[in-house]
Amino acid sequence: MHSRSRRRRASEREEFEPENGHVPSLLEIFLSYLTERVARSAVLRFRHGAREVVTWTLRQAMAGGVTAAVLALGIALLLLAGIKGLEAAHCPSWVAYLAAGSIAVAGSLALMKSVLDPPEDDDEE
Repeated sequence: MHSRSRRRRASEREEFEPENGHVPSLLEIFLSYLTERVARSAVLRFRHGAREVVTWTLRQAMAGGVTAAVLALGIALLLLAGIKGLEAAHCPSWVAYLAAGSIAVAGSLALMKSVLDPPEDDDEE
């Protein structure tokens, strides 16, 4: 195995000597340092917030997917049980499937009522 030792090159500090010979005052140095610290803090807070938002979104998506799968399986089992129950009551198969399908459609429309017909805002008056 080859092992590389990673070493940082020593960076040489260059003295700040502008071309025009103007040396910054202590106030300019302090303001530069202060603005750099504020900007760095803002960027770090933004990164942390963005990471939190992504994590929360992924958790919500996973929870929503699991919930949707469980609900879909439950509805399928409920409809299957209803079909088998109607067939056991000696109803024709087409009536059993039609009844289960109409109940599923009516239930989904009832659940989507707020999406299909959103409530009106009272502020429009």
